[in-house]
Amino acid sequence: MGKVVSRVAYTVISEFKSFNIEQRAHKIVSQDKPKVAPKFKANLADLERVMKEHPEIIEETSKKNKELDDRLKSIFVKSSHEVDQKRNLNPERPLPTNKEFVGYFELGYKESDFITPGKVTLKQIIQFLGDYQLHPDEWTVERIALEYKLSLEDAADMVEYYKLFALQLPKSDEKNKRKLLKSEAHYDTRNFNEMLKKVKYLPEKDKNETNS
Repeated sequence: MGKVVSRVAYTVISEFKSFNIEQRAHKIVSQDKPKVAPKFKANLADLERVMKEHPEIIEETSKKNKELDDRLKSIFVKSSHEVDQKRNLNPERPLPTNKEFVGYFELGYKESDFITPGKVTLKQIIQFLGDYQLHPDEWTVERIALEYKLSLEDAADMVEYYKLFALQLPKSDEKNKRKLLKSEAHYDTRNFNEMLKKVKYLPEKDKNETNS
C-alpha cells in the first residue's frame, strides 16, 4: 500500500512541476533585468558600513576610468620567434615516438623487433619445443641452438626441462579424440595430422581408476 501511495504522490508532483513549464520559462527569459540573488545579513551590514565610511568608493566603481581604458587599448603583444613544438629529446633516455594503437597480439603483448643473440621470445620457445616434440630427429638440439642463436647448453636445458601441453586420452575414447585435437590445433602451429599420430593414450587401468 505504501508503494502505491508513494507512486501516486510522485506522479502528482511531477505533473505539477511540468504544468505550463514552457510559458513559465519564456516569462523568466523575457525579463529585462534578472533577479539578484539575496545577500546574507552579514554582507548587508558590511556593505552599509563601507558606504558610510567611504562613500567615494561606490562612486569610483560606478565610473569608467578613461586613463586605464586608453592604456589597455594601447597594449599589443608581439612574438619575434617561432615556438618549437618538438621537445629536445634526451639521447640517454629515448622516449617512444610512435603512439598509435598497435592492435591485439597473439600472446597478449608485442614482441620486440630486435632479439639479442642468446635470448628467445615466448613465441619462439613454443615453436621450437613443438618442432622438437614432433620431429626430434629433424629438429635436434644442435639445430635449435644454431637456428635461434643459443648456446648448446641453453638449448639442451630448454628441451629437457620445458615441455608443451601433452594431451592424454583413454585408448577407447575415439569419439572425442579428433574434436579435442582440433581445439588444441587451433591454438598451436603444429600440423593436426602430426598431433594425431603423437597423441598418448592412458593405460586401461588408469582409465578404470578414472571412471571409478
